[in-house]
Amino acid sequence: FFRSSWSSFVSIATAVCAALHHAHEQRGNDRKPLGIVHRDVTPGNILVSYDGNVKVVDFGIAKAVLRTSDTAVGMLKGKVPYMAPEQCTGRAIDRRSDVFAFGIVLYELSTVRRLFKGGNEYLTMASVVSGEIPKPTTHRKDLPAELEQIILKALRRDPAQRYQTADEMRIALDQFADKAGLRTSTTALADYMKKLFGERPEPWMLDI
Repeated sequence: FFRSSWSSFVSIATAVCAALHHAHEQRGNDRKPLGIVHRDVTPGNILVSYDGNVKVVDFGIAKAVLRTSDTAVGMLKGKVPYMAPEQCTGRAIDRRSDVFAFGIVLYELSTVRRLFKGGNEYLTMASVVSGEIPKPTTHRKDLPAELEQIILKALRRDPAQRYQTADEMRIALDQFADKAGLRTSTTALADYMKKLFGERPEPWMLDI
């Protein structure tokens, strides 16, 4: 159980980190960084296919420094329970804000519990900004200690203390997987999906 569960966890996590880093690194025609920030890294925007491929979708509210229009004062873009503290307080955001948001996703994926969820958006934002973050092992005793530290580093409220890039986080996950002897690949993830859900042909392969 350990190997299949955490192998799939790390396979998904490293793929998302790679996708986010690819977006963060994009440059314009002048070769200057576009400064893309997804701003909506949530479970619903991470898709795992039956062939083991992982996609990060819905860049509809992604922020780029070259955009001509900014978010209006008083408006927040993204889902509050998956926002970074600086996003909640109206401070400048950057790629590290996506790292924090993905840290929330990984916390919830590993514990099967919501991390930030208040009675309303104000209370939820207050929790994101200053609420307690219980260690994941409080809820999931079998979570490997090194994996817990990776999640908690992504959730540091000070951006300077987080992983500075999604790729830095990916490397930490890869190193953990290597030490733990986990099989992380699209094939392994596809096998796990089949184990959970069975064989399912692509819709366009079915006869009507």
